[in-house]
Amino acid sequence: NSTVTKTMVVTPPVQSVDLTVYGDDFGLYPQNITVNRGNRVKLTFRVSDTNVYQGSLVFRDNVGGKYFDTGKVSPGTFMTVIFTANQTFTYKSYGFSGGAAKATGTVNVV
Repeated sequence: NSTVTKTMVVTPPVQSVDLTVYGDDFGLYPQNITVNRGNRVKLTFRVSDTNVYQGSLVFRDNVGGKYFDTGKVSPGTFMTVIFTANQTFTYKSYGFSGGAAKATGTVNVV
């Protein structure tokens, strides 16, 4: 007699997370966000229509654009990026015309 063993691998569904970060020349609100490893993250950057003095902001991760680089986001508007959370990383907001870093945020992956 021979025995046949079958193994089934069940992969849990990917969880989607929708988050919003508000930004101006003085900060990111909230500054830090936490997501689970493997989450599909839909992150919306909303730029304040006040306290933005170089015409717009740019939001860019500090891992070479692996997760996002929004390009110009004008005051009163927003840009949404989607990525899969695989590692903790920081990102910065920059003034569009001068390129000066304005604030730093963190995406914590647990």
